Amino acid sequence: RQMCIRDRRRVHGDDGNEIVNTQLNAKLTDCLLGTSLSPEAAATAKIASTALIGVAVPTLIMSGGLSLLLGFLKVLQVIYFLKFLNVRYPDNVSNFLSVFSTANGDSIPNLGLYISQVLRISAKSVPTPKKFMDDSKDGIFITSSGSLLTINLAIHCSYILIKLVSIALNNDILFLRKWVKKVLANFEWSLLIGTITESYLDLCVGCLLQFSNMSNAALHHPFHIISAIISGLYSVVLIFTPLTVIHLLTSKTSFDKVGTPDHVQAFGFLYEDQRIDDYNSRIFTGLVLFKKFVMSNFLVLLYKVPYLQVISIALLFSISAILTWKISPNRTQVGNWIAFLTEAVLVIILIIACLLVEDSGDSRREATRITIGWAINGLVCCIVGLQAFYLLYKTLPGVYLKFKNLGKCLIPRKVI
Repeated sequence: RQMCIRDRRRVHGDDGNEIVNTQLNAKLTDCLLGTSLSPEAAATAKIASTALIGVAVPTLIMSGGLSLLLGFLKVLQVIYFLKFLNVRYPDNVSNFLSVFSTANGDSIPNLGLYISQVLRISAKSVPTPKKFMDDSKDGIFITSSGSLLTINLAIHCSYILIKLVSIALNNDILFLRKWVKKVLANFEWSLLIGTITESYLDLCVGCLLQFSNMSNAALHHPFHIISAIISGLYSVVLIFTPLTVIHLLTSKTSFDKVGTPDHVQAFGFLYEDQRIDDYNSRIFTGLVLFKKFVMSNFLVLLYKVPYLQVISIALLFSISAILTWKISPNRTQVGNWIAFLTEAVLVIILIIACLLVEDSGDSRREATRITIGWAINGLVCCIVGLQAFYLLYKTLPGVYLKFKNLGKCLIPRKVI
């Protein structure tokens, strides 16, 4: 039977008679507000996904280093976690922010989720706030943060294995010992701590979701107990990581070593285009991690107080923008401007997001909400554009020199 809606409260059939059905009206209201993917949102997601691949892959291949690319992915990860603000985003925003899940490692196999499926454990057995559950982030740490946890586990196990091989090798196999020593030099401690800093925000959120929903889990399954233990261990590591980074850069024993080839090789993750020769810039490197730690707490612990949640995170990014302006931690002035503008635009996005907290259910406001959503998407694109510009600004000169040198090698030399 066909139905038409003449106003928000009355539903009529094709014969013109009014249909009175509370359940039907409720469903029609939900349909009117809409949760399906609109063509505009799908097109935006496709364009954004293509842009990410188009920028990231050539940079990874041609730049000769990963520090700039990793910095780019960190910004995209922060954008992705804006999705978990307790505001009713319109579809065009929710689907657009979902595109940035690739920066959070969602394309990586989730070992914890695989184990839970083998043991037939339902993710809904430990429910979390709606925004997190909608994105498959439940209260079991080793499944909600399983992808990045898999990377950390693989790298740390590889380090232990190589360390054991180096101990077992005899002096007779000299070339192999040299190779193992070179690999260990990159592991200690750049790769070990670097993997934690790259996945820091997601791991913090995962630990908080685990402990804030412990009463729901009730630890009734060994899998939950193991997840709680691993989460507890990681929580200790994550709390002390910012302090460890600051100590590594500012302690008397390492202060003079910073910038030397050995220190760059051992702690390359700290350098990520930062001005390490300045004391304040060194501290700022640790404060960036501390900002993510605070942001994760605001996202999870203030979820039921949406206005306070959004405003607190906005203040956090405002302080970060001011510190970026004052300290100028990047090696180039262009980098400092890009970092400052990124923080400032994030603050504007959060302020606009406050307009989406209240949901009156009035269909007439939905067009306004969608317009606000497009404004948020536009600002996110501005951030991605700024970061992409900086990647090109830093990498194109190096790529040009490589092609220039390659051309010289291909030109045959004249024999005199």
